[in-house]
Amino acid sequence: MSRIHPILLPGAIFVFLLWSCEKNPVQSGLPDDQLLGVRTLTQSQPEGVTYRVPPQFGHHTKLYLGPFQGYSCDYVLIQFAKTATNHSSLSWAKLLESDSLVVDSVYLELGLALDSGATAPTVEGMLFSQVGDSIFSETRSTHLNFTESNFLQGSSFGNGDFVRIPPDTGQPFYRWDFASLDSTFIDSSSSRTVGFRLVNPGIDSVKIFSRESATPPRILVSYRTLDTSGEAVDTTTVSFTAVSDLTIVTPPDLSTADEEYLTVSAGLGLKSVISLDLAWMDTVSSTLVFDKAQLRLFLADTNFTGHPSLQMVPLKDTVAVTPLQEFPDDAFQVESGFLVEAEPNGYSLTFNLKPILQSIRQEVLPNLGLKLQMKNTSRPFDRLHFLTDSTRLEVRYVQGR
Repeated sequence: MSRIHPILLPGAIFVFLLWSCEKNPVQSGLPDDQLLGVRTLTQSQPEGVTYRVPPQFGHHTKLYLGPFQGYSCDYVLIQFAKTATNHSSLSWAKLLESDSLVVDSVYLELGLALDSGATAPTVEGMLFSQVGDSIFSETRSTHLNFTESNFLQGSSFGNGDFVRIPPDTGQPFYRWDFASLDSTFIDSSSSRTVGFRLVNPGIDSVKIFSRESATPPRILVSYRTLDTSGEAVDTTTVSFTAVSDLTIVTPPDLSTADEEYLTVSAGLGLKSVISLDLAWMDTVSSTLVFDKAQLRLFLADTNFTGHPSLQMVPLKDTVAVTPLQEFPDDAFQVESGFLVEAEPNGYSLTFNLKPILQSIRQEVLPNLGLKLQMKNTSRPFDRLHFLTDSTRLEVRYVQGR
């Protein structure tokens, strides 16, 4: 087992294991008299470090309330669009203030991820009419800056009804009948941001489909238009869907494995940085074309199930960091145009670094290290631990004169 040591990135050391010529050179576009052949280089045991930021649960396929795998999912926050999804010229204000429309019903609905036949726990809704749509940020709000006092700035609009659409066998929803509430709850000037919490926190739990899913949160409004005689005709239903949503999560304490391995976890806010020692490039002639450049990471837990979803992306700058150092925000800025996603292969993950190394060679990118992080997925509570003494970078390139 390898422990992580403090580093100042870049500055990691690799052990050179193999340098050999291949029998079948790849096509490089170089004249034959300029081609020296194909070489393969394997580098092992990179230095890496894991750091921590507040977990951020935006852009996931589900929203969570209640306890999940040691996490406390305290609040769900949702902001709805100003205009109807299927009628972009119809704004919330125009709909509620028009003299030519009669609103018949206003329902807020949250789709639920429930097993067949299961029922849902009781959930209370809050409208943030006083503080407005700025009550939360999908990319910056966390358990550190959004607490119970923030949530209680809202006004309760009661507990949701549990329904299925169609009845009995259809998709389960929480539903609130806004039209039956005080008119201030559907006033055109009021906030379109709402929040939710469990009535019995710590006991119940529920998964709600987010705006990233096929069943996003929505407000359904049915209305009729007035004809020339003033009679209401032609019922129309429009939908206002979520434009941002977020789960506020309080994470559990770190485990021993979290501290001993190179670790990534969206739920814990754990990310890692790996440094590449590419000094060997300076010993190669100026004409160098990469055929393959793969970084392989091996999972410490061979019992892990599922398909890990990770991203690796080059850094823009260097930051002095010690293992598990906590930052209020992610201190490592990245070159997002060079993002690479992992390819699972048994108990290892492979990252194709060919375009990154070629860009470093061409001095398009600086070699400042790589950030390893969980991709936003439907499995935010996963923890992935990697064996640093098994990590290796394998490079195959064509060298010219």
